[in-house]
Parts: sequence; structure tokens; C-alpha cells
Amino acid sequence: GAPPPRSDASKDASGGFAEVFSTPAAVALLAATATRFAAGFTIGVWALPCLRAGFPGEDVGAGYAAVVGVAGFASALLGGVAADGLAAKAPAGKKAAARCLVPVAGSLAAAPLWALALNAPSYPTAVLFLALEFLAAECWIGPTTALLQQSVPATSRGAAQGCFTALTLVGGLAPLAVGAAVDSGYAPD
Repeated sequence: GAPPPRSDASKDASGGFAEVFSTPAAVALLAATATRFAAGFTIGVWALPCLRAGFPGEDVGAGYAAVVGVAGFASALLGGVAADGLAAKAPAGKKAAARCLVPVAGSLAAAPLWALALNAPSYPTAVLFLALEFLAAECWIGPTTALLQQSVPATSRGAAQGCFTALTLVGGLAPLAVGAAVDSGYAPD
């Protein structure tokens, strides 16, 4: 007899990756995710050495842990709520663009706050700027995950999420690159 009809999940031998990478919005979101993971992991790895160098004698570990735990947690929750609120108010056809505003604005606001934290005149001021940086920066993950899931067909959502998660490897390489640059004597002007 004839072979049984294939299910949607078996149409693509790549497990849906072809659908993910043929969707321009998904590709853009994954590229942005790789960049954001690289920035976040670099800050995560280098924040303590930078704070220790700038503020010797301060208990920078406790301050940093509080910032990450409180501001990072709050940002993740508030980012999702803010993105959903913007999407709910947006006209039809503009909901995804409205949801994108949260991670874009958060990332743009976080960069100067990181620079201010590194150049703060005192440790308490550095912790304040670092807390504000985390509050701005970590709002990205909920909206980005939602956007990624909406950008691909239902049959490829697992593949899209797998790609998203695999990009943590890219993010994990960024602090190594910074370390190699520091070890080689590179210092930006």
C-alpha cells in the first residue's frame, strides 16, 4: 500500500530549522538575541573585576549580587508586563512592533548606564547606576521570546526556542574575547 501521509512535523527533516531561518523576523530576533546575550554575559563576567579595580576595599560582591537578584528579577517581570501593555494598545498589525519597543529601549538605556557605573565617583553611585542598568537591560527576554514564538509557524516553535537557547553559547564566548583583548594589551582610546 501507499505510505501514510506525513504529519506537519515530519515535512521538514531539519525539524523546523528551515522555517525558522526562512523567516526574516525570526532571523533578526535571533541576531539581536545573540548580541544581547554577548553584552549581558560580558557584563556579568566583567562587572566584579571592574568594580573591584575601581573601588578597592568595598564588598562589591554583595552589592552586585543584590543588584542582579533584585533589579534583574524586577526587570524581567516588568519587561514582559510593559511589552504586553504596549501590544494591547497598539493598532492591529503593529502589535509586534509595539512589543519590540521594550527590549530596544531597555538595551539603548542600559549601555550608558553601564558606562556611568564603571566611571562612578563612589561605590554607592556605581551600585545605583548598575541597578538602573540591570533594570533597563533585563527587560528584553520575555518580549523577545514572545516575539520569536509569534514569528514562526507553530510547527517550528520548538526549533526557534532551541536556537534561542543555543545562542547562550555565543554570549558565553564574548567575555572570553574581552579577556583575550585585555590580555593582549588592547585598551580602547
